Amino acid sequence: ELSEFYATHQIGMVQLKGVGLSSYYPIPEHREGGDIDIYTWSMNPNLRSNLEANTLADELMAKQGVEVDDEHSSKHSNFYYKGIPVENHKMFLNRETIPVAGPMNDLLHNILNPKTITLCEGKYQIQIPSKEFNALFIPFHAAQHYGSGIRVHHLFDWACILKQHGWCVPPQVTDERLLDFICALTQICNALLDTNVAVKGGETLAQQVYNEMMNPKYPLHTIIPNKNKIGILWFKTKRFFHKYKLMSTVFDMSLYQWIRNSVIAHIKRPETIFSRGEV
Repeated sequence: ELSEFYATHQIGMVQLKGVGLSSYYPIPEHREGGDIDIYTWSMNPNLRSNLEANTLADELMAKQGVEVDDEHSSKHSNFYYKGIPVENHKMFLNRETIPVAGPMNDLLHNILNPKTITLCEGKYQIQIPSKEFNALFIPFHAAQHYGSGIRVHHLFDWACILKQHGWCVPPQVTDERLLDFICALTQICNALLDTNVAVKGGETLAQQVYNEMMNPKYPLHTIIPNKNKIGILWFKTKRFFHKYKLMSTVFDMSLYQWIRNSVIAHIKRPETIFSRGEV
């Protein structure tokens, strides 16, 4: 519905991950569901730019009475469509936090090359990215979650891509830490998920990633046990540096920038400083 609606306004829409990636699964319904990630762009560059089309996509939702949050993230806006959370991306990666995300985001734009697939016994059509796009975006997205909650479904997604296409990571990806992480994911898939893709490297990191995936030191959505402000800050400080340690193994990251981004985020949302993670 979103694809068809946006198309009437000359806005293209690609489905990132989610239902589009489920077409890689032997049984599509087994792909874990969550929010819907989309990327919107201009189908008519003479009419408006990609960024203008992305903004218009949100404005069109707002005109239908849908509340759109475009302040929570610089990467995407958020809204609920018929009860389903949607992220409308104007960029693919966390460029503000991860230095290598800048050139990799540009590369993803260049290799997006969407194609149309049919779902649900021929009833619906959506556009999904190229295999080269997924071969970079999916492991990079998983790496972005390494410090804040990498999940088993990140591994399953990568295994399904390897099963379908083998190793098709774009040759322009030369960052050693990122490549080591992609190799680590592949090593885990080879060991546990019946893929058979020859890779060199990632053996040591594979064990660390697997341990963090199955037994994270700071599980996602855990309520902080401390109730006093000093205890909350101490817990968050330990968790903060643990996340940085994990992330710095897969990305060349500045500790100063990591701290600066956190300070700015808390200034923008001061209520989060002493929150304990209650739902």
